[in-house]
Amino acid sequence: MHKAIRFTTQIEYGNIRACVYKIWFGCSYYIGATKNFYARVSDHRRALNIALNDISADGTYAKIVPYLISNDHIEEAIIEVVRVCLPEEIYKLEEEYHLAALSDKRCLNVFHRYRFKLKVIEYGRKIAAEGN
Repeated sequence: MHKAIRFTTQIEYGNIRACVYKIWFGCSYYIGATKNFYARVSDHRRALNIALNDISADGTYAKIVPYLISNDHIEEAIIEVVRVCLPEEIYKLEEEYHLAALSDKRCLNVFHRYRFKLKVIEYGRKIAAEGN
């Protein structure tokens, strides 16, 4: 059983809603994007601490959990907002940040390029249907 990871921010982010963020675990990180920053951080805190005690962790935490288990001195995750954006921009911006991190060995994301392309296409169709 692994101890719980504390989630902290280095600055106060105020009323941020939609953004691209990094969660730093020592010198490695996870990149995400959300339309509701505080709810998503809360979800990560809960889900990651559950996943740390579940040998079969997969999906979002498939690379994070083994990294934290092999680096058991890491007790804190530091959240950094790297880009505040409009809710309709998050899928495109998240993909840009993911593509930039593909070759970075410090990045703990599990990349599914096809999924991101579908999100961008789906969002474009939604906007077109709304007439924006």
